[in-house]
Amino acid sequence: MIEFDRFRLAAPPFTDLPTIAAACRTCGLIQSREQATSIYGPFSEPSHDMLRIGFVRDPFDWLCDCFLYFLKPKREKIEVIEPFSELPIDLSMEGFIRAYVKHSDLSVSELFDTYEADSFFRSEEFPRALSDMLKPFNIPDQWIMDAKNLFDDQSSDFEMKVPPILRQAVYQKDILHCERFDYF
Repeated sequence: MIEFDRFRLAAPPFTDLPTIAAACRTCGLIQSREQATSIYGPFSEPSHDMLRIGFVRDPFDWLCDCFLYFLKPKREKIEVIEPFSELPIDLSMEGFIRAYVKHSDLSVSELFDTYEADSFFRSEEFPRALSDMLKPFNIPDQWIMDAKNLFDDQSSDFEMKVPPILRQAVYQKDILHCERFDYF
């Protein structure tokens, strides 16, 4: 979780949270604190005076990035995603996704649900959604335009590495998340 003077941001890894926070700082918003254990932790307590903003992502693309992260020989242990490290990474991305769909009690939907935000944005909609997110804070348009330059291209080539039918299988497993955030 990352806290600014007027709102809090929280999301699991692979949702562009660090870039979104940097964009907020670029727009002149003051970051007051970062959760000590991990910026990827859920909101630590309910807040009645601050807006809690969360970020979600397409569950298939999120799993693919998760797989690639677990392949790194030296990786930081991120507590919220560690249960996914039990899926077989010694196979391939396709094997990892198949194991998730067929043999796992894990759920990308449940992971994102633990964040309990007041408002959610789809990370695929950034940097375009930055204007919508920051509109209530009266940020000058030029500052928002400058902040949008911090974002990388969000396109992926995961479809080329995994049969498209597996995307649909992930969507069926995480159907509530996909329906709620319109990933169909």
